Amino acid sequence: NHHHYHHQPPTNGRLLRLVHKGGRLIGLNAMGTRIRHLVVEGWIRDGRELDYVIAHLADAAFDPEFYRPLRADLVPRLQQQLQRVGSH
Repeated sequence: NHHHYHHQPPTNGRLLRLVHKGGRLIGLNAMGTRIRHLVVEGWIRDGRELDYVIAHLADAAFDPEFYRPLRADLVPRLQQQLQRVGSH
């Protein structure tokens, strides 16, 4: 059984979805944002927890000079989603 967290701002068309099982990353979908797949594959292989992945999203940025950093618009919302689920 897996769950996901996602972020999709209404104005820029980007989407980031983190898929997890038991709080550990098992998949990531990114649309409108270039990411380093080897970094994400390492997180999945190493069984990284979502808190770690969210805190290190910038490590997966590909050509960050052309894009607003991943952390700037995704991290606060993803952290809020985690907190809401954790409080239940």
